[in-house]
This record gives sequence, C-alpha cells and structure tokens, in this order.
Amino acid sequence: MFAIDKVLISDDILTTFFCCNINKCRGMCCKEGDLGAPIYMDEIKIIQKNYNLVKEYLTRDAQSIIQQYGIYEIYQNEYYTRLLPSGNCIFSTIKNETYLCIFELLNLKKPISCRLYPIRMSITKDYTFLNLHKWEICKSGYENGNINKIPLITFLKASLIDYFGSEWYDKLSFLFYNYDTKNKIRVS
Repeated sequence: MFAIDKVLISDDILTTFFCCNINKCRGMCCKEGDLGAPIYMDEIKIIQKNYNLVKEYLTRDAQSIIQQYGIYEIYQNEYYTRLLPSGNCIFSTIKNETYLCIFELLNLKKPISCRLYPIRMSITKDYTFLNLHKWEICKSGYENGNINKIPLITFLKASLIDYFGSEWYDKLSFLFYNYDTKNKIRVS
C-alpha cells in the first residue's frame, strides 16, 4: 500500500491494466449488484439540483421510485443510488442492448464511484482508501487493458485528476513508472 497525501492506494492499482470494453460488457455495471452506485452527500445535492434536466430521460418506474423514496438509499451508513425492481440503476437507460448512464449521455458528471470504477473509494475522517474491485462482469475490461497495455491509472486519468487534482495524479504517475513488483519502489 502507498500513501499520497492522505490517500492510501493498494498496490494492485499500480500493477493493473484496464480499459472498459462496453461493446462486450454491455454496461452491466449499471445493471448488476445488490446496491446502486455509491454516492456522497455533495453528489446527492448536485443530482437533486440537476434532477429536472434528467427527469424526462428517466423511465416511468425510475420517476415513480424517486418521487416515492428519493434518489438514494442508505445502507450501513453509506449512500447509494436507488435501483429499479429489475436491478438496474434508476439513472440508467438501455440503448442498443447496452446499459448507459443518463448523466453521461447528458454530458453531466456521473458519481465519482462510477467514474473511478474499478477502483473503489472509501473515505474516513482521516484518510481516503483506494482499492481495486474485481468483478466478473468487467473481465473484458481487464482483457482489453492487458492486450492494449493500458494501465488502469491511465484509463482513469481524467477522473483521478478531476477528483484528486493534477499534482496528486503526477505523484501517482511517478509511483506507477517507478514501481517494481518485487521491491515495491525502484528509484531511477
């Protein structure tokens, strides 16, 4: 594990190659799972503020669930987007047999947990933890990243910079390019 400022990063984030292959996975991350996407209170406020922009693109079921229960649920003191009875995120839509995020289609930011996937972020009072989440439905993304030699941190560069800043990303990039799996860090 490595630390950059108050962010603790698991080793496998520096050794993983990944590039989402939506043509193969069909956006199943918007469909599968026991809970919706993890979201944070500041994101909830932004979604609520932009709700009228996305409302017309939501299914009737999604609109009804939001009207009745709101956009999020709480599980073990953490916030998640709600799911439809079919299991997909209330903010997803289906186009050409592929699940897509309505926020992304409208050029709005998806929740950071979606933008950073397959990295999962946990925030405590003192630290932010970044861990790699391996999920069978993303197998094609790992295969694509390995075949094309696309490091996970390169694939997620824009989202990592957006959330943590370019100076932080430069430190992460330095770790990546100086990482040695046997000795952990190699100094050039």
